[in-house]
Amino acid sequence: MILPLEGFTQSQILRSVPSNDELVARLSELSSDKTPLPDDLNILYDLNSRYEDELATYRRALASIKPKDNSNAIDKAKAEAASAITELRTIDCKIAAKDILTRLRKSLNDSYRAISDTIFMHDLEPDDPWRREDGGVASNGNTCEALKSFIGDDTKQEAIINFFDTVKEKYEEDARAREALRGNLQKVIELLQTRKADVQQLLNEKTSQQQLSGSLWIVISVIGLFSIGAILCVKLFSENIQMEWVTSGQVIQFVTVMILLSVIMALGLAGILKETTLGTLLGGIGGYVLAQGVGRAAAREVSRERSGGS
Repeated sequence: MILPLEGFTQSQILRSVPSNDELVARLSELSSDKTPLPDDLNILYDLNSRYEDELATYRRALASIKPKDNSNAIDKAKAEAASAITELRTIDCKIAAKDILTRLRKSLNDSYRAISDTIFMHDLEPDDPWRREDGGVASNGNTCEALKSFIGDDTKQEAIINFFDTVKEKYEEDARAREALRGNLQKVIELLQTRKADVQQLLNEKTSQQQLSGSLWIVISVIGLFSIGAILCVKLFSENIQMEWVTSGQVIQFVTVMILLSVIMALGLAGILKETTLGTLLGGIGGYVLAQGVGRAAAREVSRERSGGS
């Protein structure tokens, strides 16, 4: 017979897969945690790293739990063992051919191999009718008499066949637990991915803010130089146009609007200003510029009419 593993129990086997209770607790923790993410970059980096490590652990665990259904193999092994036992009962050892005995011995070995892992995992050795009363493993021997001695009487034979049903029941319990474990692992992974994505998004925003803050003086300097250049460009035009632009305040308005737009865009890109605030500010500036242009055009039209009337 095949020797089943001895000296270990299921609780003694080291596992890298978290228990179902641990996963349920982690699911509850992730689902109920509504705490806002911190603003501190160091804490965010640490949180992101911990989520990555946790995801890697759960993904390895999920990959190690292969969905499989071996219950049909157990049924097949039971039928094979029953057939071998039935044939052995009718064999006359005086005329039994060696090849037939070899085939029957192999059938019994293969049948036991199909259930040996489940027997070991669930500590079913004490109930195993394939074993001797002293706890040792029964041997089917190499002779017809040894094989007949191994299968025993009707009671022993019935116990051997029925033992397959006991093993199958335990295996199906394992299969259900395995599927529940896989389902909870997938849920935990999905929640962790969502949390990690939120942390990563906030990290990107905070990093952009820091980068902009570090180079803000350059932006302000460029805007200042551009504004001065815009004022100096007025001198390229005739004195009448220069006087018109200066007295109407268009030059100052242009420079002011450029500065405001640049600063607002920079703050918006860095995430310091939110969408609603950004839209309100840009809309207000746009409305002001359009109102000034329309008002100035109307004032000129009135001025021309008065000049023409006089």
